[in-house]
Amino acid sequence: MDMSQIFNAALTLLLGTPGVFLTAVALANLPTILWQVGALAAPNSWIVPTRYRSGQDMYTLLGIAARVFTSGKLDAAGAVGLGISLFSSLLQSAVLVPLIAARYRGRVCSLADALTQARRALPRLCATYAAPLLIMLAAAKLYALSSTAAVIGVVLLVCAFPTWLFLTQGVMLENTTPIGALRRSASLLRRRVISIYGTWLTYELIFVVLTALPTFVMGMGSVLYPPGPRLNALTIIAGNLAVLLIEPLRETMATMLYFEQRRRRREI
Repeated sequence: MDMSQIFNAALTLLLGTPGVFLTAVALANLPTILWQVGALAAPNSWIVPTRYRSGQDMYTLLGIAARVFTSGKLDAAGAVGLGISLFSSLLQSAVLVPLIAARYRGRVCSLADALTQARRALPRLCATYAAPLLIMLAAAKLYALSSTAAVIGVVLLVCAFPTWLFLTQGVMLENTTPIGALRRSASLLRRRVISIYGTWLTYELIFVVLTALPTFVMGMGSVLYPPGPRLNALTIIAGNLAVLLIEPLRETMATMLYFEQRRRRREI
């Protein structure tokens, strides 16, 4: 299958049981949502970084890292933001992948079973994503230095991305070690890096834009209307709705691409 066929197949799979996938993403992102609500309820609390005490910032992992490095320090609020964002992101992937894989294979996996598998694999998944996290932090540091360094940071992310495209699938579906997952991800893309990478990068950029678009639109609204609790609340709601709709499709496409690569290698 090419990427357009994978997209159509992923959409069909999701539309079969949309409620399960939406619930999974909502539960996984609950820590981040609660943190955002807390920021609205108590904007001067120590858990809300001084530089972005506003619902207009959706507290994405790379966004927080960039702002932390721009300010030159990682305070307690920044550390809390990084931790919560990373935890929600990993939990989301860990819950979605077993659900997607089961439906792809024509099997049954309940949300409760997926949550149990995610809970057991989460420590190993955290260790697995340590290397990508360091690369993202390095890219954020470069982004904060200068425009030239920012370009270097983007190149760093682009070059490193193949090594973590299938990390969650390796851990959740093949029970690999952290180092084994990195090697497995890279090996699955071997000999097809350029053909897959260019297309997937296009989809990835589209997903990022669609996810960030509601937040951007609400941010533009602050130019016309004074920022306040109502605008911040609408921004948080719009941003999380975008995540709720986009992330299941993104993870499903990545998992189906993983199975397609295994099929091409005659592993399944």
